[in-house]
Amino acid sequence: MTPMHVLFEEDGAFRAATILVDNDSSLQVETASGKRSKIKAASVLLRYADPAPVALLEQADLLLPG
Repeated sequence: MTPMHVLFEEDGAFRAATILVDNDSSLQVETASGKRSKIKAASVLLRYADPAPVALLEQADLLLPG
């Protein structure tokens, strides 16, 4: 089974992580650094399978005006 990832907003910043547990109103996720967090489903902006969370954020940074 392909792991699913999420892009979410936390404390005014965009973050990406891998879904560990998906409940109706919240998700348990793990960032690339190994930090596990419980986030509200309402803060999820995007659910996706590919690319990995780190790659998604790196690609987004390249699109930002310098």
